[in-house]
Amino acid sequence: MTQIGVDETAFKKRHDYVTIVSDQEAGTVLFVGEDRKKATAASHGERSEGW
Repeated sequence: MTQIGVDETAFKKRHDYVTIVSDQEAGTVLFVGEDRKKATAASHGERSEGW
């Protein structure tokens, strides 16, 4: 995997946000976090091999 995407979006048009990490080459979602903090995506990266 050489390209990842990180995005945040509101869940159900409220102020409950999620962080989404995706594999841009395969078009698949790798991880959905419960908030939009930088540490959320970083913690997933630390647990995952390859990125």
